[in-house]
Amino acid sequence: MRKGSASSNELWSSTSKTKGTSASADTTSNDTAHKTKGLLENTKTKAFRTLSKSMSTISKLSKSNSRHEWGMILEDQINSPNPDPDIVRAACKVIGVPEGRRGDIWKILLHVPLLKKKMEEEVVALKKKQDHKEGGGTAEEEEEEEEENHQNEDIPLKHPNSQHDPLGSMAEGNPPIHDKKTEDDGFLMIDAPDSDTDMHMDEHNQLTLHKKDGLTTNILLEPLREQAPALENQRVIQVDIERTRPTLKCFQSQTVRQDMEVILTEYCHRYQVSYKQGMNYILASFFMAGITDRSDLFLCFQSFVKRFLNSTFGDNEFGSLQCLFRLFRLLVQYHEPALSVFLDQYEIVPELFASGWFMTIHANKSDQDTLLFLWDAILLEPNPCFHYFIDLELLFCHKEEILKKSHEELPQFLVNILIENSDRARKLIAEARKTFSNTPLSFHDLFMKCTKFQIRVDSSMYLRLESLPCLPIASKELIGCYYMDILLGEKRTQTNKSKDKDKE
Repeated sequence: MRKGSASSNELWSSTSKTKGTSASADTTSNDTAHKTKGLLENTKTKAFRTLSKSMSTISKLSKSNSRHEWGMILEDQINSPNPDPDIVRAACKVIGVPEGRRGDIWKILLHVPLLKKKMEEEVVALKKKQDHKEGGGTAEEEEEEEEENHQNEDIPLKHPNSQHDPLGSMAEGNPPIHDKKTEDDGFLMIDAPDSDTDMHMDEHNQLTLHKKDGLTTNILLEPLREQAPALENQRVIQVDIERTRPTLKCFQSQTVRQDMEVILTEYCHRYQVSYKQGMNYILASFFMAGITDRSDLFLCFQSFVKRFLNSTFGDNEFGSLQCLFRLFRLLVQYHEPALSVFLDQYEIVPELFASGWFMTIHANKSDQDTLLFLWDAILLEPNPCFHYFIDLELLFCHKEEILKKSHEELPQFLVNILIENSDRARKLIAEARKTFSNTPLSFHDLFMKCTKFQIRVDSSMYLRLESLPCLPIASKELIGCYYMDILLGEKRTQTNKSKDKDKE
């Protein structure tokens, strides 16, 4: 029987004792001085100051505001030209996501207002350049413009936590990761890898610059084209759209189908990726949330994929996805060893039943009400890997049934598992939060890397993950938990002594 901890401050030390689960400790000693220095330097950035100010505001509001006042704050944020996603998230965690406002809230949580503003600025900047060119600017101005264009062409790859990235992890409330490459920490690199290492960022996180009418422009910020050039697998997109939620009236509309095809095609062109089945279900969810503007739909889809599925849809070889499957198996082994042994003896791996869970985040099978409720919770969570723990709980809640299945029945039973309704989703989310807090922090870091970065098939990192016998835990985390246990033990002893004195 799995146990959830009452406090995340106790980390996972208590659960490691009750579960009897083995975990491998990374015994390589690390010099963390450079990381501490990098973190301190990061506090000076504008992004960090903005986040700190936002969290300070939320802290003050939480102490004094009622549900009604939170509702008014949420409405003000929705109507604001510059809404704060952190305040919206805090408000929704108190009062929930109002059904009539779901589309607006999702857009704010996915930073769509900020992206639209940047798109508008790009259009204005491009118009100025065109006017300047047509007006025949001075030689000095032309020379400055050429130099600016030349510098823009050499813009380096930006890490998702960089202050230049409005959708980076700093904006999502995740720990900062720095641009500089560091030494191996004994298992995986802590900081952003260079392009020649096993992990690399894809075009999702790079300013895609190209020449348009002799001027340098960012294709990611251009307005959507009405008719983008057809892709090699355009027919696959059309067929997938036709069978996307065909029983819902919304998706029977030719206008909606046309919007879906334009958005999916344009997305693949802009990010230079091939269309993959599952993208259609992700996009359809935003129509179901009540979003109708094509530009908003595109930005929601783009931002959602970048945040939750960055390494999955951007990798034609699915190297990172395969690594996520391996990590998921280790997670099952850590939290439910008996279930893990049972699945292993029949060679049932997550690839056989969890592909839809991972690639569509349950958008392919869940009914509309359940899906919207589930995605409300996922978008409100600051960690983009949280949904994998919901998948974990979905598997665990069928444990008794799974253990009774024969080898022949098991694959089909697992494939048919789904989240039946909102009540089931609510219970899974509550259990997922407990399991999330009871999982080693070093494993969360590993999960995050496989979500954000692409891992090349057959690279040393890929093979290293493949050969892991159990959950990897950094030595510094084991030491920290050991001392945490000592401190908690001393605190309990002092508390008991105080109670005994009171009784006397």
